Amino acid sequence: MERAWLTQRSWFALFSLFLCFYIVVGFFRKGHKNNTEWQSKESVDVVLPETNKTKSINARIWKKVELIEKIFSVGYWGSVYVDENGYIYTWDYDYRIKKFSGSGQLVMKFGSGRGKGQAEFVTPNDMVVDQEGNLWVADGSTGLVTVFRKEGSLAGTIRLQTMPFRIRVLSQDLFVVKKVFPSDYLFQVYKTDGTMLRQFGHSVFPQQSTLPILLSGTFDIDGRLLFFAPFYFGYIVCFDLATGEKKYLVESLDKIPMPKVETGEVGDDQAMRFSKDTQPATLDLRVEQDRILIKSAVTLREPTPKPTTVIDVFSTAEGRYLFSYRIPAWGFLKGMFFYQTGDTLLTKWKVQFLQE
Repeated sequence: MERAWLTQRSWFALFSLFLCFYIVVGFFRKGHKNNTEWQSKESVDVVLPETNKTKSINARIWKKVELIEKIFSVGYWGSVYVDENGYIYTWDYDYRIKKFSGSGQLVMKFGSGRGKGQAEFVTPNDMVVDQEGNLWVADGSTGLVTVFRKEGSLAGTIRLQTMPFRIRVLSQDLFVVKKVFPSDYLFQVYKTDGTMLRQFGHSVFPQQSTLPILLSGTFDIDGRLLFFAPFYFGYIVCFDLATGEKKYLVESLDKIPMPKVETGEVGDDQAMRFSKDTQPATLDLRVEQDRILIKSAVTLREPTPKPTTVIDVFSTAEGRYLFSYRIPAWGFLKGMFFYQTGDTLLTKWKVQFLQE
């Protein structure tokens, strides 16, 4: 199964949602006061995890790719997902999900609008299509996973024990989610009746249970393996889905200053947030053909950021760096196509990979 890449706008929207939760709701819930002003208590240094030993990388190895033919453009609002058959799914202004053909024709709409009822959405963080063509939508505000049949009808609604940030389907009866606000465990495996079978991803990072804000990130699966990349660390973590055990933890290419976490109070609520100079390392991760594709945030850290996408490619077997693509537009690469994500316009391009 293929996954969606977050657009620049939707990534920052979800990031803002994440921070607002900790500032307003607090890490430990104790009550409310009318005074919602942040009052700092201390700044906490982040401890680095131990990584598997890999060859040091001095510079990116660039492979050339060019946008050669514009296929179509469609309007959209939120995140974009492209399934293995080339159908495109977008979250739009009416809080419904639209499905387009590979040539840009509107095929159907899913959902009935904004709300917390059946087939309604508030914050559809992630969506994925299973092997049967069913659409799964995870809503991080309601704690619901909504499943639609291939023809568009509602198959069911699953209430989870957490707020899902990412979702991947393991089988007809099982799926895995990453929690919006992880603490002791990063991932949970559920049955379609809402029963949580197990959790995994424990003690991957130092301070994991005390500073859960550090664990915001994204993941994808490939067979028996799950790959996770935190937004604010330059790392890739591989897990065995059957056992939940960590197979390896390697560094990516982005060596950024480690973030500092500020703890404080908002009214009577204890809360935490990143310091103002915190920078992301990774924007997203996707797995395709035994390769891990990391969407780097390196261009956002340039003095004058340009609409450029940098994708770093690693092997799934051991997390070894292979090469990188630099594309002069903001978007994501999937197969032989690049999906350019503008402010409210999605444009599909045919690409050509050039020999060095």
